[in-house]
Amino acid sequence: MSLSTIRGILVDLSGTLHIEDKIIEGSLNGLDKLNRYNIPVRFITNTSSESRNHILQRLHRIGFKPYINESNLFTPLSAIRHYIVEHRLRPFLILSDRANDEFNGLSNDNPNCVVIGLAPDLLNYSTLNEAFRLIMNGSEVLTANRSRYFQRDDGLRLGTGAFVSALEFSTGRSAINFGKPEGSFYRNVINSLTIETHLVAMVGDDVNDDVIGAQQFGAVGVLVKTGKYRTGDEKSLDKSVLVYDNFSSFVDDLIQHQ
Repeated sequence: MSLSTIRGILVDLSGTLHIEDKIIEGSLNGLDKLNRYNIPVRFITNTSSESRNHILQRLHRIGFKPYINESNLFTPLSAIRHYIVEHRLRPFLILSDRANDEFNGLSNDNPNCVVIGLAPDLLNYSTLNEAFRLIMNGSEVLTANRSRYFQRDDGLRLGTGAFVSALEFSTGRSAINFGKPEGSFYRNVINSLTIETHLVAMVGDDVNDDVIGAQQFGAVGVLVKTGKYRTGDEKSLDKSVLVYDNFSSFVDDLIQHQ
């Protein structure tokens, strides 16, 4: 495919633009170039350890304030809250303290749905067994993502997907995923661009959730060799996927073809 056809960008956050509080080299420069060339960007993350507000505060603190705001940041927890309100559900939350405030004001008395995200201190037998019993009694399972693993400063860490799969295995019930690579998540983000899907590129470090997920929805997949990327990941992808050393090198190539 030709980069000259790209009219909008979706960008993953953790592992693509930053790792924890460390900005990946060239990320700010790349975003600045996209702004100067009037190429619209949406920031799309599977992060579930923090609420949308906490994510924004952290991103602003480390240097992304000129580029990322409430209108262009999309998170699975905010999508789950909308679903819960729309369906008048009462959630049992398996979330970290920094994620719980996404659900402020909602009743959790006599819960009839289970919300699961990355919460290392809560993903233990006691909590999962409580969730198991609720699900067996008819509660829906709402997950922020099915991430296999993610990158931190000290190396790879187990993702939410392992615990979601455990609950699905034991209950025989399927969870509803509100994050990547679900088409509904991509649809919501791309609709905000008002650009045809095939003219949008998704840039990320995750072969499955970022690249293959975007391709299955009709967008262009771009893999960057940062974050959770492992040598040879691109071998599982078809030749239409674009592969770059980092986000900045992708932007430089994109600008040259505009």
